Amino acid sequence: MGAADFGPEAISLIDQLQIDWFDHILKGKTWQAKSPVCLFEMGRNQWRYLAAWPQDGSRQIYFLHSDGLANIREDNGQLSVEPTGAGHDDVIVHDPWNPAPSLGGHSAIPAGVFERTAVDARGDVLTYTSAPLTEEMRVVGVVEVECAIATSALSYDLCAVLSRVKDGKVYNLTQGYLRTSVVQPPTQSPETRGAAQHSSIVRLPLHPTCFSLSADEALRLSLSAACFPAYPVNPGTGAQPDTAQLIEGNIISLAITVGGANGAQLRVPITIEPNNSNTHDASTHDSSTHDSSTHDSSTND
Repeated sequence: MGAADFGPEAISLIDQLQIDWFDHILKGKTWQAKSPVCLFEMGRNQWRYLAAWPQDGSRQIYFLHSDGLANIREDNGQLSVEPTGAGHDDVIVHDPWNPAPSLGGHSAIPAGVFERTAVDARGDVLTYTSAPLTEEMRVVGVVEVECAIATSALSYDLCAVLSRVKDGKVYNLTQGYLRTSVVQPPTQSPETRGAAQHSSIVRLPLHPTCFSLSADEALRLSLSAACFPAYPVNPGTGAQPDTAQLIEGNIISLAITVGGANGAQLRVPITIEPNNSNTHDASTHDSSTHDSSTHDSSTND
């Protein structure tokens, strides 16, 4: 889909499955599905058949860190398997009149996988990239981002895109989107609301995905405060974006804590395939909610 060609193996099996089902129901023909769960694995470009949705597997945790230039240099922000450096804030400055654009994924038109280097090069996008892998990584499940965000805005959005980095190119794999309203202290006066910084822990699950990365490829996480026009721009005033006027929009600054053991984390559900089996377990995200927020997510399956 999109700008990526996964080959003839990517052709969906749904049409034949529907014919087989109708033949079974209407004509009494014998029919048995291969497996309750059928996933296309991007990277290996093959269909995987599982007896159940993967549960309780292993996770690779990546810690986000940078030298403070993750929105300026694509090689500055890093995903590390160990906490690195002291904690500090990386800042996203969202301009409602020039929002970070959507590109591919599930919710954009056109949908699918696209090369997104130009988007990641924007000053309102934070990027964090892992070291090249030394062996294949296979992922099935829900990737999750957890971070502390401080802002003076009354509402904001957070978009997270997970991508494959290969030969200097960046191709999106899955993404998530969250819209949240900041809970104001009840004792705060109307004059000071929106002026003080409020911090909260945000957990953003990305859309369920299935992919593999080869040795020498890398993972990249891109964070922004918009994904337009796939999602309407948040004005930062607490008003619903679909009812707010563009002239009412505010510039929003989001300070995301990175570095150290308490900094932002990326949690990736990895799978280990037995030598004699085509199915295996993988983890899913922990159940969690974020007050006064909603989230949406997208994938390229």
